[in-house]
Amino acid sequence: MISLPGIKTDFKPAPPKPVDTTATDLINPDFETGDLTGWTVVSGNAFSDKHVSQEKKFFGVLPFNHSGTYHLWGYNEEAGGDAATGILKSGNFKVSGSGEISFLMGGGNDYENLYVALVRASDDQVLLKTTNVGFEDDETYRRMTLDASGYLGEVVYIKVVDTATGGWGHLNVDDFKVQ
Repeated sequence: MISLPGIKTDFKPAPPKPVDTTATDLINPDFETGDLTGWTVVSGNAFSDKHVSQEKKFFGVLPFNHSGTYHLWGYNEEAGGDAATGILKSGNFKVSGSGEISFLMGGGNDYENLYVALVRASDDQVLLKTTNVGFEDDETYRRMTLDASGYLGEVVYIKVVDTATGGWGHLNVDDFKVQ
């Protein structure tokens, strides 16, 4: 502490970022609310309520193979299409069960610019990430699984990243499960 006449200055490090350690479940993991309830748009315009879709087919004939009624379709021509970029994050939850976190993913394949990451909430450290490794020039969802068994009990969140702007510069996600 520095003391000057009539002035007290106390230099203390900033407190650690508070983390909601009571969160155990991922909220709206399948977008069945019809919007982004439980998710936060961190930046950009690649993810919005307009991207939560009931569309069953793409290119007019091919099935998405999503789960339930709604899914997050990263390509929405009216909301920017492939040129739109952004980051979306879930609410915090604890890694539980076996530590497997699975989800449906479609769209582009670009490990640096299009990916889903598991992030530790206390320090925003990316623990695991994947892109659409099953990419076959279509929107079809495929189930991806992250093995987070090494992080059981940790408070984390899901981060969906789209910083790609070219062809197939979008991601589709749905049906996140913590097992």
